[in-house]
Formats: sequence, C-alpha cells, structure tokens
Amino acid sequence: MEIKIQKYRGQTIIYDDLEDKFCCQIELNDNIKNSKRASLKDVRKAIDQFIKDNLEFKPFDFFKKAKECVAFEHYRCIAIRTDGKFLIKRANEKFINSGACVEDMNAMVYDPEIVKQCELAKNELDIAEKAYLESVKNLYDKLVPLDLSLYKSK
Repeated sequence: MEIKIQKYRGQTIIYDDLEDKFCCQIELNDNIKNSKRASLKDVRKAIDQFIKDNLEFKPFDFFKKAKECVAFEHYRCIAIRTDGKFLIKRANEKFINSGACVEDMNAMVYDPEIVKQCELAKNELDIAEKAYLESVKNLYDKLVPLDLSLYKSK
C-alpha cells in the first residue's frame, strides 16, 4: 500500500509499506528520476540534489512598485535558496537581502524602455525646476524695497 506523506519542493513523496521505503518520482524541466530511500530525510536530500543539479536558474531583474504612483525601484534576483526564498538585491547595491519574498514586494516585470522614459521625465523635471528657479530669481531682482517712513504716523 502506498501512502502519500507530503509535497516537498513540488514533488510528492509517498511511503511504500511493501518495500518499507520512501519513494518519489522527481520531475523537473522534463527530467525525471525515481528515488527510493530508506528514510524521508534521504528522499528529501535526493530531491534537493536533483533540483540543484538540473535547475538552471537564470537571474532576473524586476521592479518593485511603490504603493503610491511616485516611484519604482530596480531589483535583481540572483538565486533561489534551498528553502525556496529568493536572494535579491537592489540593482545598484552590493548588499544581498536573503530573506525577501518577491511575491510580497509587488514585483513588476523589468522593462528597460520604462527606465529610459523615467530618466527622460526626470530630465524634463530638472529642466522645468531650473527654469522655475531662474524665473523666481528674476522676479526677486525686480522687488522694490518698501519705504516704511511713508507709513509712520506724523
């Protein structure tokens, strides 16, 4: 009789009481391996090793969307830990945040075109801000001092 024990890393582990072994058919990226071990720990280890050997993780970039529509940050996922969590870092920093969950970060697909458009918008803002400051400076130079002697009571 086969008894389903648990799902581990997307793989179903069963116990076969006729053979007194834990079994698992590991499937990953069209690769299949059958594993029969005497202990649950050994089956899990076999799954981990198979995934490690066959999983070709490719780092990816993503945006973290802010709650308000003001900004977004560029992040890079560099690896997946054995417990399934992502190793991520900000694109311009060396610091790695190993406990982050991309699902909780409001992650968005990275698009270099959006980065270019954001930089153009930022440049336009800088130009507009400089023009504003220049016009305020010109107006400031036009201010005439107030002669308070005109307002004193005689």
